[in-house]
Amino acid sequence: MRAPETGYVVEKNVTTGSFIRQDNNGSMFTISNMKDVWIWANVFESDISKVKTGYSAKVTTLAYPGKVFEGKIDAVSSVLDPDNKVMKIKVVLPNTDMLLKPEMFTNVVITNNDAATSVSIPAKAVIFDSSKNFVVVYNSKCDLKVREVSVIKTVDDITYIASGLNAGDRVISKNGLLLYDALAGD
Repeated sequence: MRAPETGYVVEKNVTTGSFIRQDNNGSMFTISNMKDVWIWANVFESDISKVKTGYSAKVTTLAYPGKVFEGKIDAVSSVLDPDNKVMKIKVVLPNTDMLLKPEMFTNVVITNNDAATSVSIPAKAVIFDSSKNFVVVYNSKCDLKVREVSVIKTVDDITYIASGLNAGDRVISKNGLLLYDALAGD
């Protein structure tokens, strides 16, 4: 049997001893040149509104630590997976060095291209207490205040704030919990 084109077998639907019949409409093999690959990623329900077609995606793999592959969201599912309550998105990216292989585990970070802005602070500055988020704002050496904040999202070591802080506010990011305990006890 000859393949109709060159490439890599990425799916095999026959096994030794299988009968090949004319009335079988399914493909026996799927061949791909793998120059462009797709990644199906899960988006949690809380993040659905933040993911749109055309957004940039940075993809990392266990196989190539430190290497970042760049792609774009090509499709966004309209329904949630009923088993794990996630929405599927398809990221398309070039595979020029042929490093990406079928069934690899990946981590996908989406870059939100909306023009919205927010205040960002170090994630370690946020203190979670009594189901709320707080920061210790530094005005001067003797002027520290506890302020409740509303967190949009934390990505890596940066937390994005919806309300509670203004641009230019200084927050304590080292030993903030100790200061919070001392100030909140007043």
